[in-house]
Amino acid sequence: MDFKLLWPSTVNQLQNSGLLGDYIGGVWGTIVAAITLTVVFLTWRSARRAEAFNAVLGVLAQMLNTHQSVSDAAGASQFLREFSAIYKIAKRLFPIGPWTVEDRIDIAFTYTFYGINTQALSSLEMYGASEIKVVQDEVARLRDRVTKHKGWFAGHQATYSHYVRNLFAMYTLLDQSRLSDQRKLELGKVIRAKLSNYDQAVLMLNVISHLGREWVSTGITSKYKPFANVPERFFGFDQEFDMKASFPTVLFEWEKAKGKRPRYWSLELGNWKLVATNGERTR
Repeated sequence: MDFKLLWPSTVNQLQNSGLLGDYIGGVWGTIVAAITLTVVFLTWRSARRAEAFNAVLGVLAQMLNTHQSVSDAAGASQFLREFSAIYKIAKRLFPIGPWTVEDRIDIAFTYTFYGINTQALSSLEMYGASEIKVVQDEVARLRDRVTKHKGWFAGHQATYSHYVRNLFAMYTLLDQSRLSDQRKLELGKVIRAKLSNYDQAVLMLNVISHLGREWVSTGITSKYKPFANVPERFFGFDQEFDMKASFPTVLFEWEKAKGKRPRYWSLELGNWKLVATNGERTR
C-alpha cells in the first residue's frame, strides 16, 4: 500500500475548497432555487390572469351581443322625447316647490318607464299622491288630444328593463371579477363605447331616478363613468339641471375639452419629423 503524506498547507487548501463548495451549494444554490420558484410562480399567476381575462372577455362578448340586439328596441331617442314632455308638464304645474329638479326627473322618468298607469302612481306616492295625480291626468290629456302624441306614454318597461338589466350585469360581472383595476377600466371603456349619447343620457336619468339607485350604491357610476360622453348641453328639458352637480365624481368628456392643451410646431426634413411644443395653453 502507498501512503502519501499531506503537508499542513495542502490540508488547509482542501478545507478551504470544502468550505467554498458548502458556501456555493448552500447560499447560491438557495438563491437559484428561490429565483426558479419565483419564476414558476409568476408564470403560473400570469397564466391564471390570462385565463380569468379570457373568461370574462368571453362572457362580456356574449352580453354585448345581447346589448346590441336590445339597444335598437329600447328606443332611447323616443324615451327622451317622452321624458322631456312629462318633465315640462310637471314643472309647469308645480314651478315652485314642492319638488327639486331631481324630484321632477324621478317623476318624469318613472312615468316614461312604466307608462300612465297605477304602477307609476304607486311608485311616486312619496311625492304626494294628489300632486302626482294632477301630473298624470295632464299627461293623459296630452296623449289623448294631440295627434302627434298618439302611441306615446304607453311605457318602455317591456324593452328598456331588459336593456338596463343586461347593461348593469355587464358592469357587475366586470367589477366582481379578479382582473386588475386597469383591466377592469379598459373593459369598462369598451362597454361604454357601445353606448350612444342617447343611451348614456337615458342611463344618467335612470341613475338619478329611484329606479336606478343601485348604480350609485355599488360604486359603478363613479368607478366606470358609463355616461361620461354625454355633452354638456345635451339635455334641454330644464336649464337648471346640472349634470356635474349630480355626478361630481364623473369626469365628463366635455370637461377635458375645456382644459389645457399644448401648442405644437413640426418640422420635416426628408424622412425625419421634429415636433416641438411650448407647454400648455388655455383653449
